[in-house]
Amino acid sequence: AYSRLGRFSPLRNLQQRLLLEDNRIEEAEMIAKRDIQKTPYDAECYLALANLYNLTRRDSLAVATYQQGLEVDSENLDLLVAFGGFYYNRHQMGEYLAIVDRLFAHKQVAVEKKCEVWAGLRENQDNYRQYLAQYDALIKRLFALHPDNEEVLDQYIVHLFMVGKKEEAMILSKKHLASTPQPKMRD
Repeated sequence: AYSRLGRFSPLRNLQQRLLLEDNRIEEAEMIAKRDIQKTPYDAECYLALANLYNLTRRDSLAVATYQQGLEVDSENLDLLVAFGGFYYNRHQMGEYLAIVDRLFAHKQVAVEKKCEVWAGLRENQDNYRQYLAQYDALIKRLFALHPDNEEVLDQYIVHLFMVGKKEEAMILSKKHLASTPQPKMRD
């Protein structure tokens, strides 16, 4: 029964969490490695092991295992989110932004969530300046993927103003205003 149920992600995650709560780290690691051996094509198995390494602060093993999981399934949303969280928690912004770029390109991530992430990124002005090229690429990707979304357009215009491209921002604003239906005035 375990061999069938062990591959079922919610049960595998519950089992791993219970083992960790009991401080049975070696056993949790052994089971996660065994799951990878049994189903090397299942990215969720790599995610379980990478998260275990992350929780036990074995960073180089966590990074290698997240990357192996992404080699199996480069579009696995849970894996991308966990890997991004790993970098964010370690204050490795360059790597984190690279994962955010992949998430922005992901079709399953709602545009509203992308805008929420972008707004959070924009709040930290020190990172904005330090990683300006990556920030610029992120908002351009977001705008290229969702040019008709008003929130994305607003975020892009704000970015253009922030980086000193005022003329481009004004042109885009005027175009948007010209294409937006104006409410009719009552007599």
